Amino acid sequence: MSAKVIVYSLVAACSLGLFISSALTARQCYVTPCYEGKGLQMLWSVDWGESFQVVLVSLLALGHVVVSYFSLFGNKGSAVFNGFLVSSAIVIGLVLLTQSVYWGQEAIMIDDLDTHLNGYSFFSNNEVCEHNYDQASCEALASTNDCKWVAYYKICQKAMHVDPTVNAKFDATTVLAVLTGVSHLIFAYILTSSEDNLAAPVASKNSQFDEKRTRISSAYSPGSVSNSGNRSSTNKKESVVMSTEGPVVHVDNAGL
Repeated sequence: MSAKVIVYSLVAACSLGLFISSALTARQCYVTPCYEGKGLQMLWSVDWGESFQVVLVSLLALGHVVVSYFSLFGNKGSAVFNGFLVSSAIVIGLVLLTQSVYWGQEAIMIDDLDTHLNGYSFFSNNEVCEHNYDQASCEALASTNDCKWVAYYKICQKAMHVDPTVNAKFDATTVLAVLTGVSHLIFAYILTSSEDNLAAPVASKNSQFDEKRTRISSAYSPGSVSNSGNRSSTNKKESVVMSTEGPVVHVDNAGL
């Protein structure tokens, strides 16, 4: 198995894994149940902009894998198309590395929040919880609305804790972004160093040109020269015929 096939398989597997991880990470709340209220809900979750960004980049990586398959294992593309594959692989790889830094930072933030709470909960006002002014009625709603009685303040509020699955999803997205980005950069190097991929279209055109030039040279044969410096009495008819493949010289060796 060639290095090109191995690296391509690695890129395909990492890109697919990143897409699945990105889909699970999108619109993920940091705490459970999710924070309520305009602005606060976006602040305590992966917002629409971040979700669109990570899913789109993973789709680009996956799309690059599909296009590369037809170029590597199907019909050889042109030199321009193969150059596009190389440049896009480099750009996607660099973008994915920046994504890995961002999601790594998000994972660290969630871990710090969980450490800071140390088993306790966040509290927030809730329309259902805050209308209960005694402990008994508040605890009755604990199972359905996550209400909890705060004895110090003697109020009923919504209790939230860090979602234990968030850190795992962010860690997976970070690792897969690194692997996919690095594999794309290696894949770009493999594409540039692969003679049978990038050089094939150019070499094919050059060989066709050399073949036409050889046909013209072999077809043209001037008359022989005698010792006195004059051409021999054998006359040759030469005619040039224009074809779609270029000029072809036909030589008739019959005497006039």
